[in-house]
Amino acid sequence: HVPAKLRAQIVTWQSLVGQRAYQFSGPASVVAHHNDSKPPTFTTDRASLKGLPPHLGARLSQGPTPDTVLIDSAGWSGAQVLDLAESEELRKRTFETRVTSHSASGVRALEALLQARHDLASLLGYPSFAAKSMDSKVLTSPEQVREFLDKITQMAKPMLDAELAMLRTVKARDTGHNTVYAWDRAFYQSKFRKDVYQAKEYLSLGHCMAGLDLVTRNLFGIHLDVVPPNAGGETWHPTVRKLRVQHETEGLIGYVYLDLIERTHKISGAANFAIDFAHSNHSYPPDIIRPPVPESKLLLHTNGSTTYPIPRCTLVANYSRTTNS
Repeated sequence: HVPAKLRAQIVTWQSLVGQRAYQFSGPASVVAHHNDSKPPTFTTDRASLKGLPPHLGARLSQGPTPDTVLIDSAGWSGAQVLDLAESEELRKRTFETRVTSHSASGVRALEALLQARHDLASLLGYPSFAAKSMDSKVLTSPEQVREFLDKITQMAKPMLDAELAMLRTVKARDTGHNTVYAWDRAFYQSKFRKDVYQAKEYLSLGHCMAGLDLVTRNLFGIHLDVVPPNAGGETWHPTVRKLRVQHETEGLIGYVYLDLIERTHKISGAANFAIDFAHSNHSYPPDIIRPPVPESKLLLHTNGSTTYPIPRCTLVANYSRTTNS
């Protein structure tokens, strides 16, 4: 039983923690933090963009002069630079701009949130907010979490050291020195994956897709079947696969285009894009992943008296090709 006075204090502090969290990360905070923050953007010469696909370079905002572009280190352009730009200086500048951009109001809001959490935990008899949060978890204390993470770190360290050695090898081959910095990680991991890493056969993309189909069949009654694309250029590259998604009793659900194999000038990272929505208007993603099907040839489905586009989407990833099949 909690005394009424203490219960009222707990409710008040819980409400305050919620307010502080909203002040730190809510919509209004985004504007406030932006107004007093160091901008996460900078300009660079277009010539420094070597390594980025032309279509990505074309989407960058122009800088003060026609031969310069604006890089948003905290946005998609910064991520693309860290993944793909061959210029180490550009990657370094992008990384440093990203990690040093902050707002004074954001720091104050975070400090207020941490203090409110600590005060709430103290009111409830805990030494810290972390201890309060862990009380009902499988690992019941911060000490147990640290011990678990230390054990995992020690188990993973040999694999980490081996991968880091490979990254150093790849960088030394390209630059003549093998010190790997934070702004090198994404870039050389990509080169490492392309040039060195060999996926185990049991983790091949085909086996993973077969396993996914097995799971969806058994849990949801949904079949994932590879079907040939329609003639006339429905897909945009020979490696793209068209997947029919069909429920065993309700029939066709939609189609998924799988663009999973890495290739030159392809968007980096993983993403998904909707192409057609049932019962609604649809908007297309960038042309690089839009099946070039005229509006008059959209796949349609009739349900009683209503005709609507069959839902279609695209999944994009960058898996290494390990065989010729």
